[in-house]
Amino acid sequence: MATLIDIFSHHYAPVIILGGLLLFFIGAVGQWMLYEKCNQRGIASLVPVWNVAAFMNIVGRPGWHMIYLLVPVYNIYFAIKIFMELCYCFKRTKAKDYFFMLALNGFFVLNLGFSATSKYYGPVYEGPIRDEWLVEQEKIREMKLRKQRMGGHTRVRRNATSYQEKPLVA
Repeated sequence: MATLIDIFSHHYAPVIILGGLLLFFIGAVGQWMLYEKCNQRGIASLVPVWNVAAFMNIVGRPGWHMIYLLVPVYNIYFAIKIFMELCYCFKRTKAKDYFFMLALNGFFVLNLGFSATSKYYGPVYEGPIRDEWLVEQEKIREMKLRKQRMGGHTRVRRNATSYQEKPLVA
């Protein structure tokens, strides 16, 4: 009686190899297009160390941060953080975007690279995204201060021009 390994290795090996090559090709093309969209050279996605350094440039980190990917256990956290920063570079900040990025990473990168609607806004830690984030944080801070001054009983009504705070009426 043949073992499972014998059956698996003889009959399904070509399918597994072709499936792996297909996934590699999809990932490589997706990364190439992503790098081109982010004003990096596409060939950088195929060169082993250069691709990580270019990816760090895309999210606005210095190239030496790739050393963090060599630290056991911390590298898992750091890789997830970098890909979440990639989402932020494209202003994809909803929970479903983070989920798809984690679950279907290669296809998510392919989507970012080929999608006509996704636009690269620049690195997270410098440029316009950082400025927008700072302005947004300042607005949130002001809203919290106003809410504290009002005793915490406010609601926000959307007006045609802007948001207005009005006290709750019982």
